[in-house]
Order: sequence, then structure tokens, then C-alpha cells
Amino acid sequence: MLTFLLSLLGVISSSIFIVDNLMYSVLLLILTFINSSFILFLIEADFLAFIFIIIYVGAIAILFLFVIFVLLLSIHKYLFNKIFLKKRNAENLQDFV
Repeated sequence: MLTFLLSLLGVISSSIFIVDNLMYSVLLLILTFINSSFILFLIEADFLAFIFIIIYVGAIAILFLFVIFVLLLSIHKYLFNKIFLKKRNAENLQDFV
């Protein structure tokens, strides 16, 4: 029964390729890593399971989240400046008219 639940969780977490949102994609990637570590616990490879959790979830997935946050912040900053400068330039042109 437990292996069935873990395989069902694996199928659900493999929807990482279908999701459009980057944040959900990284969270599903973390779920996939945790699922693989649970499977390693089942076959009594405890050391490998802990390594999966520490290295993959603790380092690589968190690094992906950090990169996505930085990229989204720079995109929002660029769009805000573009819109703000467009409005400011329109106000300056109205002063001359």
C-alpha cells in the first residue's frame, strides 16, 4: 500500500513538465526529490536517502528558487520602470502643450 502511494505521489509530482508557473515547477521538483528519498528509505538505503534530501532538496532546489526570485524581481523592476517612465514622459509632454 505504501509503495502504491509513493508511486502515485511520483506520478503527481511528475507534472513538473506540464505546469506553466515556475514556482510550482520548482516545488514539484522538491516533491520529486523527497519522493525519491522515501523510496530509498523503503529499500533501506538510508544514507542515500539522507544525501538526496540534504544535497538535492537542501541545496539545488533552494538555489533554483533563489534564481527564480531574483529573475522575477528584476523583471518586475524593469516593467515598473518602463511604465513609470512612460507616464512621466507623457506628463512632461503635456506641460509643453
